[in-house]
Order: sequence, then structure tokens, then C-alpha cells
Amino acid sequence: MEEKLRSYYKEVSLEELEKAFKERLRKVGPTMEHLRETILKLKIFLLILKEGEAPEEVKRDLTSAILYFCREGRRWPLIGYCSDYKLVNYVYKKHEKFIKDFQNKNKFTVNYL
Repeated sequence: MEEKLRSYYKEVSLEELEKAFKERLRKVGPTMEHLRETILKLKIFLLILKEGEAPEEVKRDLTSAILYFCREGRRWPLIGYCSDYKLVNYVYKKHEKFIKDFQNKNKFTVNYL
């Protein structure tokens, strides 16, 4: 998973990242429960990046996870989203303490995603 994260990371402005994420969300149709959970986690990742208070390693991993989700060229979308689910959960578990702390400090904002 670390190799996948490194391969998808690139310097990108927050505006471009948010635009790409919203564009990808428009292309995602009604889905299974695991994908809704993945999208919620990705929205939290984007919110953390917008706040700008995350350590550099966390920023890189969150950015990579969002860029991985935004990639084009899925041959079988539902099967392709399984790899997104795995990668997003990996990043979430890797930085769980930081993410949980962020969620606790920003309960009002996170509850309305």
C-alpha cells in the first residue's frame, strides 16, 4: 500500500484536488455501502487538507488517497472501487489517531459532510 500511495502522490493545489474529487463523485452512481463509507472518509481527508494543520506525511497520504480515487481508466468500476476501499481504509488506519483527534475537534463540521 505504501508503494501505491507514493506512486499516486503529486504536488497539486487544494483547489485542483477538490475539483477532481467533486468531478469523480459526479461519475459515481448509486453504490454499495462500502463505497459510501469510502467517500465519507475521503471527504474527511479533504476537510483535513483544507484546515492545513496536518503533518507533512499525513498530507501526502491523504492527497495520494484522493488522487487514487480520482484516477481515470477503471475497466470495471465496482471492482475498481474495491482497491479504493482498501487504500482509503489503509490510510485511515495508518493515521487513525490524527484523524480521530481532528474529528473530535471539528465535530460540528464533520457531522455535516
